[in-house]
Order: sequence, then structure tokens, then C-alpha cells
Amino acid sequence: MISKTYFEEKITQAATSLPQPEAIRLIKKTFKSLSRKVLLELLQGKVLLNSDKVERGTIFVKQLWTIGKYSFSILELTQDSKIAWHRHETEIEYYIIWRRNDPAPCLIGEGHEIENTSNIVKYVLSVKIKQ
Repeated sequence: MISKTYFEEKITQAATSLPQPEAIRLIKKTFKSLSRKVLLELLQGKVLLNSDKVERGTIFVKQLWTIGKYSFSILELTQDSKIAWHRHETEIEYYIIWRRNDPAPCLIGEGHEIENTSNIVKYVLSVKIKQ
């Protein structure tokens, strides 16, 4: 089982020593292999996402780390919740859904929303890369 410390070490390695495509692959692989126990450990101290970013439901966020141009946070989308459509003007955002298939990155100037229409909680790792 991957520990919280191992996860942080892999994220730091990816953000500091790998080209962006390889870094994202390592980050995705490591995040998806986390146990639910470690995921919940990482979410300790989570807060409600700003209401202006929430279209419906309850969404929590936990800011994890900023390493160089990378910024990491975990989102917890409760059942039937939705982050409102928004645009990224100065950064690329990859959002990685725990144990699910991933959408394409949201590039600078593009926009997206994140929706949980299921009856289970979804966990999402947000990786923002300043350009």
C-alpha cells in the first residue's frame, strides 16, 4: 500500500525532475493507486469549496502542495454535485478522478466543469501548472 509520505515523495519527484508529460503520467499512476484510507488522510483539514465555484451540491477542497510551477489539491464531490463551468487563463489544469478514466487537460484559454451525477462520492486530484 502506498503511504501518504510515499505519495508526497512521488509528486515532488514528478514536479521537480521530470518533463511535463512524464510528470503527469507518474502523478496519475500514483494517485490512482492510493488506498481510500490514505486518500482520506490527505483530505484531513478539507474545507468547503467557495460557493461561487459550486453550481450544486456540496464540494470540499484540500490544498496539498505547491512545488515550483505545480499546484496540487484534492476535491471531494458529494453525490449529485457540480463545479460550475470556469476558464483557465494562466494555467493548465489536469484533473484526475480517483480510480476512474480521466478527461483531457484543460489548456490555457479553455474552460470546463466537473460533475458527479452518481450516488457515490468522487475524489479528484487537481494539478494546476502555471505557464
